[in-house]
Amino acid sequence: MLNIVLLSHGHLASGMKNTIELIAGRQDNLFTYDAYVDGNNDIKAFLLDFLKIHLNEKVIVITDFLGGSVNNDAIECKNNYDFYLITGMNVLLVLNLVLK
Repeated sequence: MLNIVLLSHGHLASGMKNTIELIAGRQDNLFTYDAYVDGNNDIKAFLLDFLKIHLNEKVIVITDFLGGSVNNDAIECKNNYDFYLITGMNVLLVLNLVLK
């Protein structure tokens, strides 16, 4: 199974999921993490826990922008786990991945 994880500063990730699901319907393989909202600051812990659970599955992680703390934390997680990392989250990118 292919799992897509959206990581962002603020509510971009959850807003993106909402937009994608308005267009393509419910997506059970689309997960989000809104960093620096309501005390959610441990991006690495979230991502490492997610990757442990989905160890034998393909995972694509999409972050909001290159060089940001969210992206940097995802890069650090790549040292221990095999997943695809894309930066520059946008609706067309996520929609194309979801529909494939």
